[in-house]
Amino acid sequence: MNSDTLVKCGYSAKDVMAVEIPIYLMMLSPHDKIISRVYPEALELSLDGFSREQIEEINEHLRSYTEKILLTEKEGRIWGFVPSVFPSSTLCPLFVTDEAILSAADLLRLLREEELQGYFTLSDSISTRPSRMSERLLGIKERYGEFLSALISAFSHMSSLDNVGAEDARDELYKRIYAVSRITGCPVESIDEKVEDSDYTKTDLPLFVAFLFCFLAFAKRNSRLRSVDISLSSSSSAAVITISSDVQGSITLADELVEWEALSAERNMMFGFDVEDNRLSITFQPLRRDWSYLGLKQKISFFE
Repeated sequence: MNSDTLVKCGYSAKDVMAVEIPIYLMMLSPHDKIISRVYPEALELSLDGFSREQIEEINEHLRSYTEKILLTEKEGRIWGFVPSVFPSSTLCPLFVTDEAILSAADLLRLLREEELQGYFTLSDSISTRPSRMSERLLGIKERYGEFLSALISAFSHMSSLDNVGAEDARDELYKRIYAVSRITGCPVESIDEKVEDSDYTKTDLPLFVAFLFCFLAFAKRNSRLRSVDISLSSSSSAAVITISSDVQGSITLADELVEWEALSAERNMMFGFDVEDNRLSITFQPLRRDWSYLGLKQKISFFE
């Protein structure tokens, strides 16, 4: 890694490759479409089966002004709906428990830990009782607790760029890159900054994070090397980010690319991609403007 900032964060591409992802992690676009998934690729989860009350609760939670992750239960699995990037992107990160790796009961117990419990809200639909803190659970607490902390670091505190200087804004973007890399299990091999003193203070952070998640997950699934390189520059005091990776086969109709082309066009934000010699480069500028916030709380429903 050629960035001192990520080294200060304790970032290691080798460690990221070894991360055990204990939950199914996805990005949901409106009308129930999953456009990105991290693990495992083979599992097909159905978004059907939520009660009318649960559907109303999920939609109201996403339209609210909280960053707490809503946990609900369906067919013995805990589903977590993350509202923090939804207002800017109309996308929703969500996760689902995998009984073979981290059961619903174990997750509920781990979330009772002091450093985690304030970031989650539990639906009345949850009937599973938390596990007791056993020797077995103590054995997995550290490694899964670190993953859950990275999940929170990636998707919380979206106001972190408000009223900060250029140096703090730069550090914040690097922290998000580190956290998203960890939760997707996709290493960032290098970060190339065009100008050392770039100004990122007007970056729309939720869109930056949503973009990172979608295309690191995309590389994890489509890249032979399962890793990316990142280039950062700035224009109009906002980040211009390019994520590049090797690709196999045609990807021009990939769900992520189609979704982000439409999303950025609606917001008049720069987005484009290019494939040359089996190398995909995707560029985006999440530029925060006052007018871009109009209608953020419109009543978009994920479930109809």
